[in-house]
Amino acid sequence: MSRPPRALPTLLVLAACALAQPLASAPDATRVRAPELSAPASVITDRWGIPHIRAASLDDLYYTWGWVSARDRLWQMVWTRTAGDGQTHRWLGNDALRADAGAQLFRLRERAHALWERDRSDPAVRSALEHYAAGVNAWIESCRRRERAWPPELKRLKLVPEDWLPEDSYVVLLGFGITLDLDLPELSEARAVADSGAAWAAKRRRFEDAWIYDSIPDSAAARLWGARAALSGMLS
Repeated sequence: MSRPPRALPTLLVLAACALAQPLASAPDATRVRAPELSAPASVITDRWGIPHIRAASLDDLYYTWGWVSARDRLWQMVWTRTAGDGQTHRWLGNDALRADAGAQLFRLRERAHALWERDRSDPAVRSALEHYAAGVNAWIESCRRRERAWPPELKRLKLVPEDWLPEDSYVVLLGFGITLDLDLPELSEARAVADSGAAWAAKRRRFEDAWIYDSIPDSAAARLWGARAALSGMLS
């Protein structure tokens, strides 16, 4: 088999969301059939909730991978994409302003679009991401047709998500990259506590956390987004 395309790390990030499933009582086997597949694909979810895919071709594998990701983690995928776009304030109001401002500051969507426009000229990358997106969208369409149930979070928000785009995978990858970068300082926090004491560490964090301020009053958020502005505590 040829070397995996450069897009593989992107899909690995998304697949990691699908792997973190609750324990199942017994392995579950599913056959995935679709006009886009050259042959039915097999998905066996083991007792740890980890899906194992067997497909007739690499294109079929990516399609089924997207299908499984949406089956297991559609809400997380929609949430992460929306967070990457800096738009979760539409659901959560002021509580999401800081995170959304960061996503907009880093222009994650603009960067994702540029990366996709660059990489789509590579046939292997384009095929991988387009087949993955097609698999995600096949699951979304089955929910739209009421053949399958939407995740409870989407039902609570009365939200029908848009189709998954190939560049959405880049949005998720960039978002996770920044999140991990920002989390790295926490690895040294235990040493800081040991060296300077918990009170010193708490005081430092207090100043670090207070450098951004919410700028939209709750009343304005309610006028802009209505009842959705009151969802700040609903999804915690």
